[in-house]
Amino acid sequence: MDWAKTKGWGWLVLGAGCLAAAVVLTAAALRAPRSAAAAPPTVPVVVAARAVPAMSPLAPADVVVRRFPAALAPSGALRGVDALKGAWTLVPLAPGAPVLAAEVARPGRDPLVDALLAPHEQAVGVSLAAAAAAGGFVTPGSRVNLYAVSAQRSTEIAAGVRVLAVNGSLVPAAGPPGGATELLTLAVPDPEVPAVLEAQAAGALVATLARGG
Repeated sequence: MDWAKTKGWGWLVLGAGCLAAAVVLTAAALRAPRSAAAAPPTVPVVVAARAVPAMSPLAPADVVVRRFPAALAPSGALRGVDALKGAWTLVPLAPGAPVLAAEVARPGRDPLVDALLAPHEQAVGVSLAAAAAAGGFVTPGSRVNLYAVSAQRSTEIAAGVRVLAVNGSLVPAAGPPGGATELLTLAVPDPEVPAVLEAQAAGALVATLARGG
C-alpha cells in the first residue's frame, strides 16, 4: 500500500515536471516570432554625409553607408559607394538624404549633359571671344541673354539661357578669367536653336550675363 502511494506520488511529480517543461517550451516558442518581428530585415543605403552642391564631383567623405529597414529604403537608392567612383551630382544633396541613382552621373559612362537638359532643350556649343561673353565672367550655372549683333542693329534671340559648361568644365574655374575665347555649352530651347546657330555661323553672336546669372 505504501509502495502504491509512493509510486502514485512519483507519477504526480513526473507529470508536474513535464507540464512545467511544456510551459517553458511554449513560452519560448511564443517569444521567438515576437523577437523576429522586432528586428525587420535591413539593407545598406548610401546617404549624403554633408551638403553637396549640384554639379560637383563626389569625394569619399561626402557619403556614408547606413542601414535602412528594407521596406523603407527609397526606390533607386544606391547600396554601395563603389557605384559613386568618379560620379558627379546632378542635384543638390542634403545631409542624411539617400543618394539615388538618378541624382548622380559619371562622365564618360553616363550621359551627363543629357541629364541636365530640360524637355524641349538642346545642348548647343558656341565659341565666343571673351569680350563677347561678358568679359569671360560667364560660368557654369550662369544664365545669359543671346544677341545677334551687326553694324546696324542688335537683336535678342534668346533670353535667360542656362550655361551648362564653360570650356568643357561643369564647375567654375578656380582662377580669374584669362582666356581669349570661351567655349560655352548652352541649354537652348528648341525654337531658338536655329537663330543661335545662324548668329554663331555669321560671327555675330554675343552673350550677356542675365540678372541672377
